[in-house]
Amino acid sequence: MGINHQKIDIVTAYDAALLVRIAKVQGNARTVHNLVYSAVCVLLVVLGLQAGYETARGIILIAAGCILLPLSNYSVRRKARDEVEELGGKRKLARYQFEDQKIIASIGQSREEIQYDQIHSLKEDDKGYYLFYGRTGAIYVSRQSLKNIGSENFKVLVEEWTGRKFKKPGSVLTFNIHDLISLFRK
Repeated sequence: MGINHQKIDIVTAYDAALLVRIAKVQGNARTVHNLVYSAVCVLLVVLGLQAGYETARGIILIAAGCILLPLSNYSVRRKARDEVEELGGKRKLARYQFEDQKIIASIGQSREEIQYDQIHSLKEDDKGYYLFYGRTGAIYVSRQSLKNIGSENFKVLVEEWTGRKFKKPGSVLTFNIHDLISLFRK
């Protein structure tokens, strides 16, 4: 892309307000996923009922739908509340090193390496960028922290590294066919 691939070093201070904002953006992104997941679970139950609840196939389909359905209701807001409670009014500093192949996240003594192919969703708003990975993992980078590299340069690099595009946070009401297709990519 013409941009010098360099190591980008960012420090983010997580406080209660930021954790709640991240949970809101992440919750909106996961809402669509949860709706599709729930629909598949209901479909399994319906197929099981059609196959007959006295047959082995019917029992297996019904059981799978019933067992999997509660798993879709994991609350990222509950996770945020737990983290806010854990902070106890303080701030938690996280250091992110963006390299060509991975992100190294350091919080206190813990260290995690996140490969770019693990990132499943990129969101942006007027305050910063959100990178979501795994079931509940989130990285936040404020636009203010990007003064040295530039906000747009950071965006282009991360999109190049992940193969994904940043999107504005949406809701179920703005869900379209492209969002449905993106659920099954990568």
